[in-house]
Order: sequence, then C-alpha cells, then structure tokens
Amino acid sequence: MFLQSLELIQFRNILRGEMEFSPRFNVISGPNGSGKSNILEALYLFFNGKSFRKARGRDMISWEKEWFRLLLQEKSLSHPRFLYYDQEKNYKYGIEQKEVAYSEFFLQICPFLLSREVFNLFYFSSGEIRRFFDMYLLIFDSGYRERILRFNRVLQERNALLKSRFFSVRELEIWDEYFVRYASEVSDARRRFIGEIDANLPQAFQKLFPSVDDAGIDYRSSFNEKDFFRAREEDRARGFTTVGPHRDRFLFRTKGKEMSAQASQGQMKSFVLSLFLTLLTLFNDRFSVKGILLLDDIFEELDPSRKKRILDEIIRSGCQVFFTMVQGKQPFGEEGRIFQIKEGIISDAAAL
Repeated sequence: MFLQSLELIQFRNILRGEMEFSPRFNVISGPNGSGKSNILEALYLFFNGKSFRKARGRDMISWEKEWFRLLLQEKSLSHPRFLYYDQEKNYKYGIEQKEVAYSEFFLQICPFLLSREVFNLFYFSSGEIRRFFDMYLLIFDSGYRERILRFNRVLQERNALLKSRFFSVRELEIWDEYFVRYASEVSDARRRFIGEIDANLPQAFQKLFPSVDDAGIDYRSSFNEKDFFRAREEDRARGFTTVGPHRDRFLFRTKGKEMSAQASQGQMKSFVLSLFLTLLTLFNDRFSVKGILLLDDIFEELDPSRKKRILDEIIRSGCQVFFTMVQGKQPFGEEGRIFQIKEGIISDAAAL
C-alpha cells in the first residue's frame, strides 16, 4: 500500500496543485520559502488531523480565501480521501466520496516525520517530550490509548476534587485507588517502550557516530505508590496532584552524561536521526505495512559521510519517502520522482 497522488486546493501558498507520487522516493525541491514543507504538512493532516507546525485550520487557508480542500489517493482505494476546512471552523472528512466521522477517517499507517520542529526535541518541555513518545506508543501498543485516556480522566477528576477543598477522606481514597491502578499501567507501558528503544538506539547511533556506543534514553518515572500516598497532604494543600505519570521525564544521554549539557548541535541532530531510525526499524520489524517517511530538509549541519549513512538507511527501509530539499543533486538516483515548487506552483520535473 502506498500514497498515489495528492491534490491541494487553496492550501497555504498553493492555490491549486496536483502530484502523482512514486511508490518509493518523492523529492520536493525548491528555494527556502517556496512551499516545500506545506506539502508535507498537507500529507501529515491525513494521519491525525493536526499540523506538525501546530498551526490552526484557518492558518492553512490560502490568503484571502475562505476554505481549503485536500484529496489524497491511495493505491488500495478507488476514490480519494478528502479533507475540507472553512473559515467557520468546519472540518469535513470523507472516503470514496462519502463523508465519514473523524474517528474513521485517518490513514492506518505510521508517519515518521523529521522536521525542524522535531530536531528541537532537546529543547522541548517535559510535557512536549511526553506527548512525543506517547504519540509513538499509541502506534506500537494498541491498548495504550485506553490506558492513557483512563489515567487522564482520573487525574482530571482528582485535581478537580483537590481544588474544590470540600470533600471527604473517603472520596479522595476512591479516586486514589483508581489513580494508582491507571498510573501503574501508563508507567509500565512507557517503561517497556523506552526500554525497547534504549536497547536498539546505540546500534543506530553508531551508524552515524561510529566512535559512540552508549547513546540512550533514561525513563524517569514520577510515579511510585509510596511517594504518591506520602504526597497526599501536600496535594491537598496545593490543590493538585504532584506525583504521577503526568510528571514523567525522559533524559537523553551519551558517554554517561545528559546530552543537552555537553553535545554539539550536530550530535543532537544525529541523536534525533538515530532515534528516528530506531523507531522506524522497530515498526517495520513488527508490522506487516511499512511506515511512510516525511523528511523536511534533514541534512543541514550534517557532514557528507553522515548524509550518506542516513540516506543508506532510508533507502534500506523500503518505505515510501517524501523528501524536501533546496536546489541540489537529487539524492535517490533514478528511483526518485522530483517535484519542483516555486512561489506555490508545483511542477513535475519529468515534464519540464
């Protein structure tokens, strides 16, 4: 299964554009500010309905227009999926010319996105890093969605109770019982997932930095049942829950030290690339379908040898790839299909 074509209408700076994709490598080339990343953003919307730039719907409508519409054709379907948004904040989703519910719409394929935003992982807040790993956990663990939803509901109810200041000890004990159960489930799932990544990450990192063999991730769980009950009085005084998975931390390390305190920009970027390759390998080994790669100008600050190594791994993955780059040598050889974009106009290089 692969993505076959995309049509964009009044999306960002693209008033209208059509693209017929290669099942392997699709290169979107053009100068900075031409609209290359807008194409990846349009594709990403079909995976979860959100912009990876955290943009609002109205921010994605072309200037002085009132709506945008995207149509994505998959190889396995006779009609495209469509996604529509207008100034009245109305989203509409459809498959094969029929409108469908939000929960039924999205592609059941994992998007592996590398963008400028993702490369800032080292500067994310603790909450943003939790959401980053939870996003992948939802894909790798089918039961995690229900676990995290249950935990978040209980956390919300417990905090509302603590904030009210008027409740019985028994009321709090009831919510505490639920909290311990669901917090344990979330913590255990995160610990298993990060442990699997940590076991495989050094191998991926060595491909980019052969001299480094101890890169990894430490999961720092904030939940311990004894600490949770010990903090009950503090929670009552402060009016919110101070111990639990909502305060978990993830630390990136190499050579036995936290990377943010000692690593160069190039090493940080290589770490994110290695994490990306690790997640991709784990996904492709576990599932019958391949992930789809969305790669947005990933070569900045990488030397030629590391560029070649990451390209080799991307090619070896067997995935369908969407790769943006400024003008330059096409990195995938004859297998790549090239699209050029300038001032919002998309051209198939084969037709030029």
